[in-house]
Amino acid sequence: MRGLGRCVNVAAMPDPLNIALVCAPWRLPRRRYSGTERVVDCLARKLNNATIFAGKGTKTTARLVSVPAMRDDGPLDLSWIELTLFNLGKAYKMGQNGKFCLIHDHTGIFGLATAAISPIPVAMTLHGPFTELNSQMYAQLTGPHIVTISDSQKSLGPKNVRDSATTVYNGLDLEDFPFGPDDDGSLLFVGRISEEKGTHLAIDVAQALNMPLKIAAKLAEVDRPYFAQYIQPRLKRGKVTWLGEVTEHRRNRLMMGARAVLHTATWNEPFGLVMIEAMACGAPVIGFNRGSVPEIVEHGRTGFVVEDVEEMLAAVRRLHTISRPDCREHAIRNFSSERMARDYKALYQQMLAA
Repeated sequence: MRGLGRCVNVAAMPDPLNIALVCAPWRLPRRRYSGTERVVDCLARKLNNATIFAGKGTKTTARLVSVPAMRDDGPLDLSWIELTLFNLGKAYKMGQNGKFCLIHDHTGIFGLATAAISPIPVAMTLHGPFTELNSQMYAQLTGPHIVTISDSQKSLGPKNVRDSATTVYNGLDLEDFPFGPDDDGSLLFVGRISEEKGTHLAIDVAQALNMPLKIAAKLAEVDRPYFAQYIQPRLKRGKVTWLGEVTEHRRNRLMMGARAVLHTATWNEPFGLVMIEAMACGAPVIGFNRGSVPEIVEHGRTGFVVEDVEEMLAAVRRLHTISRPDCREHAIRNFSSERMARDYKALYQQMLAA
């Protein structure tokens, strides 16, 4: 945890803390691959006295306060905004009535206005990037204590965020991920097919090295023109295979066998869960030096942080120097849900003491 220091003795803090966790009202755990909701779900299971505000039908060890769940399949209609605001309203109303000592809000700008005038402390974790508009909002609506998920993300925020935000890295239940001591010689791209994710660059690397590349990624309607021009024609050249959006189980099996996972994002991604999942399964990660990559990947030990495609090609040739057990150990030590929960408990206590 970065931002408020480590002056708190976590073992001595009163337990349980009565914390409300608020996210978009999906039914948890989600059937489809997701980021924020998986992190919140893991955090809820590590806090002894948490109440989670989520979609109806959520399965959790925490207390559940629910609203109708958002659709987990097919396109979203505008009702998701109403459902999110409904979820937020219930959480903050209960907080105002003294049900919680602190609200931990994961809805970003949707909860910001309410958090700014909340009578009880609010920690607000930002899971998305700062933009020109939302930076103005965070600069002026300064009620909650902002939590960033990487130092890179914090560095791109407005001055008040850069000066006072706490960085808490995301965590997952990585001990449950299967470990693969050996690889099948293939490279792997996981996530979403899009220009900003650099899917075409992963294909460039694989084809330059004449190596198999498996693409386990969903395709959104907005990215179909990119797919048709830059990806689809290259799927007919033998060793590049698009598997579509796969289940979590199949994704983990793919990571277990991957020679490496290529993280070719061309933007400053705040945090890449794919990277910690890959390392937990034993797969090294080779990623561009953008966003959170150098904070997650230990260069030369769990993968490589590179500047361009040429350096990525060279890094693939050096994969024999990477220990797959080291990848797993690094991921579990630094990005487990237990570590994340400890950091958040320390932050909660410091906020309450302040």
